[in-house]
Amino acid sequence: MVRFRFSQFESDLSEHPSNKEVNTLVDVYVDAIENYERDIMDAVMFYMAEYGNNDTKHYIQMIIQKRRDSFVTSHLMPLLNEINKSREGK
Repeated sequence: MVRFRFSQFESDLSEHPSNKEVNTLVDVYVDAIENYERDIMDAVMFYMAEYGNNDTKHYIQMIIQKRRDSFVTSHLMPLLNEINKSREGK
């Protein structure tokens, strides 16, 4: 299921994805965490470096607060860090 959602996302990805599209990618990332799909997590990290923004960071923080799951949080924090790092140079 996670692979299908990720493949669907990639095939539908526009050149400049909307915040909704990027948030969908975050949801796929959370599913990948829970299903130990490391290759998908790595690919999402790449997309976040390119397309993540402040709205994406707020969405991730909302997921962390809502889920209150230390395992998921420990994997979402590097995603937040990647967005912060990629935004520093822009």
